[in-house]
Order: sequence, then structure tokens, then C-alpha cells
Amino acid sequence: MEAKVLLLACTPLLPSIPFQAHMRTVYLKPRSLSCCRAKRKSTAKTKEGQEKLLEGMPKEYYDEEWQAQQREKTKELERLRKHEDDEEERMVENYREIGIRLNGYPEEDVKKAKKLVSSFIRAEEEVEEKIEEAAEKGELTELVLMVIWNRLDLARRDDEKDAIRSLDLLYRRVETEILKREATPAMRLLNDLLNMHDGFQ
Repeated sequence: MEAKVLLLACTPLLPSIPFQAHMRTVYLKPRSLSCCRAKRKSTAKTKEGQEKLLEGMPKEYYDEEWQAQQREKTKELERLRKHEDDEEERMVENYREIGIRLNGYPEEDVKKAKKLVSSFIRAEEEVEEKIEEAAEKGELTELVLMVIWNRLDLARRDDEKDAIRSLDLLYRRVETEILKREATPAMRLLNDLLNMHDGFQ
């Protein structure tokens, strides 16, 4: 009878496995706490580093109004840059369009016409003699007028006032000489009479 009572008193001590497992889970918690402490330390170091980097910044850097002004200046610079890029693209397109006008003519003829126009420009006061000489040789053609017009168009786009004035006069003079050479004898006589009349006045 005594042995049975002793056995019953000792039986509750057998299930020890759940208790040990519970102890293991409790033992793991301090590791997670140490990780949190490490993260906090690294974050604090990062903040300290940022504060050190900002130490050399001017006082205006912390002024919201100053920062807003800087943002507006940046936007204005971007607008100006875009406007300049658009203007440059437009000019390139215009130059390309002007160059295309001469594509229908033989390359050798274009070179000769450009050379002739350059000689007119360099002649200055002797340009009248150069034009008449070229007309007698049959060198004044529609292509020569086109080359002068292209130069005049470029000068207008670049707003070169002196070049515009000179090229405009040159174009009119060459055009007049071409028309005079292509005119009928009656038209030539009429032109001579008009010139004489202007001279008498």
C-alpha cells in the first residue's frame, strides 16, 4: 500500500519535455533584442554622419524660402536651356532647307556659281564691272541668283544687317542684268531710253 502511494506522488514529474522546450524559446529572445540594439546604434551613427556632412552648409540651406528661390532659378534655367535648344534646332532645320534648294543642280555648276558670287562680294566698288563681264561670258544664270538668294536668306535669319543690304543690292543688280540680256531688242531699246531719261534728269 505504501509503494502505491509513492508511485502516485512521483508520476507528475515525468512530462519534462514541454518545460525544456519552453525554456529554449525564452533563451532565444535576448538575441533579437541585441539585434535591435545594433540597428539603433547603426542608425545613430548614420544620423551623426549626416549632421557632420551638413555642418559646412551655409545658413541659407536651412531656409525654406531660400530653397524655394533656388528651385525657381533651376526651373528658369531649364526653360532657357530648352528655348536655346529649340532655337538651335530650328536654325539647323532652316539651314538644311536652304541647302536643299541647290540639290537639283549639278554639283560642279553649284561650285562655279558660288565662286562667282564670292568674287562679286570681294569686288566691292568694282562689282558692276564684274557683273557685266560675267554677263558677257554667259555666266549669269538662275543658279547664280539662287546662290545669292540663299546667302541673303541666311543673313536675314542671322540678322546681319550690313550683309542683308549688300546681298539685296547684288541680287537686284544681277537679276536686272539677266533680264536685260534675255530681253528682246525692243525691250533693250526701251531700257536704254529709260536710262538716258534718268540721266538727263
